[in-house]
Amino acid sequence: MRPARSARAAHRRGDTVNLSGTYDLTSFTGATVDAQDGATIVLGKTTYNLQATGTFDCKLGPDSGTYVAIDTSSTSGVVAGTINLVSSVDGNSPTAAAFVLSHDSLQVNVPNNGSVQNTVWIKQ
Repeated sequence: MRPARSARAAHRRGDTVNLSGTYDLTSFTGATVDAQDGATIVLGKTTYNLQATGTFDCKLGPDSGTYVAIDTSSTSGVVAGTINLVSSVDGNSPTAAAFVLSHDSLQVNVPNNGSVQNTVWIKQ
């Protein structure tokens, strides 16, 4: 595995991606995101901390743990791939998901009981 690079740096397929930043939830499959119902995730180089409010408190968080994002895109300039999250709150349970990073928008699609929860996060 190659060393982690900043999400803004040029990536090659197989590179780990540093998604560091604070992101606010703006879209969640089948749910309304507003001032009363939302979430914020803080991503470090390899850690995450998620806080949620309203209906998302029981759907998403609170949660924290570690992650590894790997760029699997073969398209130049596109940062997308797999993200593996290991929750320290949920008994170190691993979750494999897909992600796409575009400017300050992070889309994460998480498998959930036979369907996929599509989430979109905007960097603060």
